Amino acid sequence: MPIHKNTVMTTTVLTPTYSHSKFKKGTKNI
Repeated sequence: MPIHKNTVMTTTVLTPTYSHSKFKKGTKNI
């Protein structure tokens, strides 16, 4: 159970960072 919770927590943290990086990259290309 704690492992699953940790996975969800990691995903919650990494997803916004990845999306922001992707958005920043797209804006730079434009």
